[in-house]
Amino acid sequence: MTPSDQFDDTLDALTREPPDPTELPILVHGRGRGDIGEKRSLDEDDAPSLVRLPVGSRVCKGAYRIEAYLGGGASGHVYRASTQEGAPKTGPDVALKFIRPSDDPKFMAYFRREARCLRSVRSDHCVRYVTSREHNGIPVLVMEHVPGESLDKYLAARSSLPIEEVLEIAMQLLDGLGAMHRRDLVHRDLKPANVMRTDALGVPVFKIIDFGLAKGDENLTGDLAAIKGTPRYMSPEQAKAEPVTPASDLNALGLILYECIAGSLPIRKGSPLAIAYQRAMEEFPSLASSGRSVHEAVVQLVDGATIRDRNKRFQSTDEMLVAAVRAKEALQSTVVGPSPKAAGPQVRPVNALPPGPLPMSKQTTATPVNVGAFLRSTPRLAWGVAAAVIAVALAWFALR
Repeated sequence: MTPSDQFDDTLDALTREPPDPTELPILVHGRGRGDIGEKRSLDEDDAPSLVRLPVGSRVCKGAYRIEAYLGGGASGHVYRASTQEGAPKTGPDVALKFIRPSDDPKFMAYFRREARCLRSVRSDHCVRYVTSREHNGIPVLVMEHVPGESLDKYLAARSSLPIEEVLEIAMQLLDGLGAMHRRDLVHRDLKPANVMRTDALGVPVFKIIDFGLAKGDENLTGDLAAIKGTPRYMSPEQAKAEPVTPASDLNALGLILYECIAGSLPIRKGSPLAIAYQRAMEEFPSLASSGRSVHEAVVQLVDGATIRDRNKRFQSTDEMLVAAVRAKEALQSTVVGPSPKAAGPQVRPVNALPPGPLPMSKQTTATPVNVGAFLRSTPRLAWGVAAAVIAVALAWFALR
């Protein structure tokens, strides 16, 4: 049996018969009811509080030990865990994503899709898949643990970021998205909360996480075909429940870059439906109107991704990467001013003189001349000058 067949069999075993959520050991946290190992009859409102495990728990038949709770999302909870003897090891720790149980078999399609996406994508800027396990009937994704913080938390502590750093973020995330798009996958939920920043290797590295909404060549029906994603970062076509393409992910990346530069998105507050309507029907403003002075090449990069008409948008990660490199080169060739208040590069005033020799009309310092050398090169002129000097001297003495 090939590794691919073994992987498919594992997924089938984990998703063939979804467990009954009313019989799972749970902890309903924050409400003062329930504990690990206690069985309760749950209503629909209880579902989001499933699968909260205490630190020290041994899971997946003892293969992993829960070390910390990292957070939760629409599809489950994520923990940092240490690897015990006999389990696949990728480093000091791994991340375990417990998929929220459901009595709807279609819900398990999210787990199958995320596992297949993680397994197929190879990029230093996408979280790495390790294996698939199960704990008490609950599917578990085992992934690389990325130490650090999410981009939304990193940005919240700084309001806005230097342009050079924003361009580095753009190029790294384009590498990750490119790896996905080459596998015919569209992330569909790219946002700052789904980007991790880590300094584990001594330099800032940004990685895309959470592939739960990634869409490939599967034909989704029913609830899974409905609008999915985060309204503020949805592409216009996604907000209208139209087919998504790689350009949809690039639109979300453009919004992230805009927010990193301007400090916030120019989207009015409202209900998720109202925000989705804005994204679907209203043209997104240019970065030039954000109030922050940036190079025109940076404006072109962001605007080329955020434009509402996807046919006029960047169509591939390679195309957008060219624009990002062009913007980086433009910044490097720009004269930077010393003002500490300026968040971006200082552009040389239009009326400033270009580098190089000044025209004669603008030179203020005469060029020094070696008179001795000049006279030695012209003997006749030298004797004439000497005779004139002697004549002037004799005339002066005669007048005295």
